[in-house]
Amino acid sequence: MSSLPLPPHRAPADLLDRAMRRASAPRERPTGWSPSSGAVGAVLGAGAVLAVQFLQHAPLRPPATAATPPTAAAAAAMLPDAQPVRFVVYAPEAREVHVAGSWTGWRADEVVLHRGADGYFSSTVTVPAGEHEYQLVIDGRWLADPAAPLSRDDGFGRRNSVLVL
Repeated sequence: MSSLPLPPHRAPADLLDRAMRRASAPRERPTGWSPSSGAVGAVLGAGAVLAVQFLQHAPLRPPATAATPPTAAAAAAMLPDAQPVRFVVYAPEAREVHVAGSWTGWRADEVVLHRGADGYFSSTVTVPAGEHEYQLVIDGRWLADPAAPLSRDDGFGRRNSVLVL
């Protein structure tokens, strides 16, 4: 089951007026019950006003059990023609290595390569079929993959690696 983002919710414009009319309308009270000088009604009315104000300014959130929307990489992996691709980078001095590409929306935080004991970082990623551009992000620096046989100008004076599946 997928989760769709909920649109902003606004309380109806006349909600406060309806709540105040209802709170101040005379009602039959059970026998033996009498609030002293209407204090209970005033407190309930004030509570209704506060609740309406809160609802108008607080965004409604999906229930805690709702699934979060998938990342671009996770959504791409769900496509029927997606294929596993193994990225391997030798970077013995690096602390972090990521891959960002057209299938991730160029988000550098979605694909993390894991450090091996030998100075290599690697990860297998599911990528949809087609032609994709990507770059390695090594300790925050964006670089073309030196092992990629194809690359093209990125329009900013650098090269993007090209992956064709």
